Amino acid sequence: MRTYEEIYDLFIDLINNKINEVKIGLAEINMISKIRPKFNYVLKNIYMEGLQYTPSDILKEMCIENNIIQYEDLTNNCYIYKKK
Repeated sequence: MRTYEEIYDLFIDLINNKINEVKIGLAEINMISKIRPKFNYVLKNIYMEGLQYTPSDILKEMCIENNIIQYEDLTNNCYIYKKK
C-alpha cells in the first residue's frame, strides 16, 4: 500500500501530464480518508480556520481545480482518476 505522499505525487504527475491516470485501491482510499491530527503538508496546509481536513480533502480539491474526474473500476476494486 502506498503512502499519502506517494499518491499525492501521482496526482501531481497526472496534472503535469506525465501519466494518463491514477489508480487508487479501496484500502488506500480508506487510509487517506482518515483525519490525521497535526498533519501539515508543505504545499498545502490542511488546517483551515481551526478545522481539520483529511488528506483526501486535499486530493478532492486538486481534482476540482484541475478538471480531474473519477471512475469506479468494480472489477479491480479501485478508483481511476483521469483528466477531462
